[in-house]
Amino acid sequence: MNIADRRVGRLGSPPARERWARLAAALGRSPGFANRPVMAATTGGLFIAGGVFVVLSTAGAGSVVAHPDALRSVALSAVAVGVAVLAARHRIPVGAYQLLVLLSTALTSCAVWLAGPASALALASMYAFVVIDCIFFSWLAMVRQVVALLVGAGIAFAATDVPIGWRLLSMSSAVSVAVVVSWLIRRADEAETDALTTLLNRRGFDRSLDEAITRAGRDAQPLSLALLDLDHFKQVNDSLGHGMGDQLLVSVTRAWAQAIGPGQVLARLGGDEFAVIMPGEPADAARTVQRLRSMLPGRRTCSAGLALHEAGDSRSMLVGRADAALYDAKRGGRDRIGHSNHQAVRERDLRGALSRGELFLDYQPVVALPGGHTVGLEALVRWRHPQRGVLPPGSFLPRSESSQVVHDLGTGWRRTPSPRRPPGGRRRAPGPHPRGSR
Repeated sequence: MNIADRRVGRLGSPPARERWARLAAALGRSPGFANRPVMAATTGGLFIAGGVFVVLSTAGAGSVVAHPDALRSVALSAVAVGVAVLAARHRIPVGAYQLLVLLSTALTSCAVWLAGPASALALASMYAFVVIDCIFFSWLAMVRQVVALLVGAGIAFAATDVPIGWRLLSMSSAVSVAVVVSWLIRRADEAETDALTTLLNRRGFDRSLDEAITRAGRDAQPLSLALLDLDHFKQVNDSLGHGMGDQLLVSVTRAWAQAIGPGQVLARLGGDEFAVIMPGEPADAARTVQRLRSMLPGRRTCSAGLALHEAGDSRSMLVGRADAALYDAKRGGRDRIGHSNHQAVRERDLRGALSRGELFLDYQPVVALPGGHTVGLEALVRWRHPQRGVLPPGSFLPRSESSQVVHDLGTGWRRTPSPRRPPGGRRRAPGPHPRGSR
């Protein structure tokens, strides 16, 4: 085999094709923060700000501006577009924002042309607004927008006497702003984005849920949280490999992204666990979760836990109740939705459980590797609920941490020197302090 054949073989090899596919996907992927509310607020605000700045700049400009009346008309048109974008922010498709950026390029180029030679460079600074709005697009879409901007600026400057060097300086500055700002924002976004699915990761989910809880409390609006787990996902990884498991997660993400409504947030918390933050009526949230379950590819199923935010809830409380509802769904046979919005654990319920001795500890061995020697026990608190069965700590510990009950959990339990071992291998006994619980 000659050198050329070996080169072709290397480039055509599966690893090389995979690398090129990943590169193409990365260049064609929009940032995770590119959602309708953020894009509408940014695009509408930039249109309004640009139009107002141009109107103010023409006040008292006198003979410096060649066509002041026409320039003000262009500026007021930009303000009107910005107001319309903000008013229709939840109804504008994400793809339409590329057309809006092209419109902003056209309006800015008209402003540069109408300004005349004396003010053209000053008006060209508005191109910075255009390139900042490109941060919501993929790198490929951003390149197309920058090319359109350069063409529009070239046509506008052709009608002026601005020296070519000044034109190049103005345009290179705009392009530099576009590249640097986009790169910095994308780097910051990676800290909150799941690398496989491009959804929000745990960090991004925590921030989004905190913001949603703040808005729900301020506006007195309902808020629901759903946690979803793919059923028997471990079997996919074990039997078909982690590559097939990753493909399944990507397919699920693509399907579910089509069902997420305005204002809702889909996140991947890790493994096969997803979360959906859903402002609005609980009935709408329940329909969204059911729609997600029906859109799974193939014959896959999932279990879901749905919880409604209550006044005074922290993030950990809401997540804990959703997690408890998910646990109920799995324990009930999987492929179903567990609801906790009408079964919230109250402080008085927890105090009653303490007094009735319904709380107990599971003692799980801590094993040292290699060798498999037991070096200690981990105490895992559980609640044997009379109606709901055994509850995990996430369903009641967050509530106890916000009240005096957590003190009673630490001091009111009876110590037992020799916990008994039940069938199944774990030791159970009423326990002292749930520091090792989870």
